[in-house]
Amino acid sequence: MSARQDLFSHLSANVPLADGRVYPLMMPQDTEFPALVYAVVSDIDHGYMLCDDGNSTRWQVDCYAESYADAVATMEETKAALYGFAKFPHDLDTQEMYEKDTGLFRQMIDFATKG
Repeated sequence: MSARQDLFSHLSANVPLADGRVYPLMMPQDTEFPALVYAVVSDIDHGYMLCDDGNSTRWQVDCYAESYADAVATMEETKAALYGFAKFPHDLDTQEMYEKDTGLFRQMIDFATKG
């Protein structure tokens, strides 16, 4: 199973507020909320280097909700799920936003995994 499939499966099973609404890159137009969107920001293969410490992947998971409270709660559940992920997250950072065009609150989680 690929790292993307692993993350999708893990978030689908471990973020109850999203209730399986976990999507790569973008949400379908008729999505119910809260929902998650995940993407690879960068994927670096260090295998060619002498240090050979394996791949390093930087991820972004966006938690969308119709209220600020639901967005924060979904982000907290998602962070807890990530800390239980087989590829432990490093350098985890969060940012919050409001998307005026869609009327959605968004909590962005940015993190790295190795291997």
